[in-house]
Amino acid sequence: MEKWKNHLPRDSGYQIIRCLGSGGEGTVYLVCHLITEQLRAAKVLKNIGEGRKHELNMMKHLKHTSLPGVIDVLEEDGIIWLIMEYIHGQRLDYAVAKGMTETQVWSIARQLSEVLLYLHTRKVPVYHLDIKPSNILVRQDGSIVLIDFGASIRGHTVQEEYR
Repeated sequence: MEKWKNHLPRDSGYQIIRCLGSGGEGTVYLVCHLITEQLRAAKVLKNIGEGRKHELNMMKHLKHTSLPGVIDVLEEDGIIWLIMEYIHGQRLDYAVAKGMTETQVWSIARQLSEVLLYLHTRKVPVYHLDIKPSNILVRQDGSIVLIDFGASIRGHTVQEEYR
């Protein structure tokens, strides 16, 4: 068994409940913050370089209703844990399979456009690069959350572009 499986950093204050999913960048777990008893998502990232660590810390400063809130970045023994807001919702591909109204489709398109505009107009733009239905969660109220920034990159600063 790999050293990170079922093991958050010592004294992190979180306990793993179950695995939520796995992909190329890592595995996401549902965790409980032991003091507040709040549910969070914790993504374990293996084999990432210093540049990627900087990006993870930068992601903590992105604030938008259609992005998961990044709460902390933990590191122990070279393993990085990204602690994020846990989103109660279903993947867009599942919602589409169940059937959607035209109004719901337009609402999702508008919300996706808004969050992309937010990301692309930061002082240092963020490009997601992996937008697909499985990376969009739909909450019960119809609002969306764009997830999985594993393929994302940062662009040039706005000042650099206009020199």
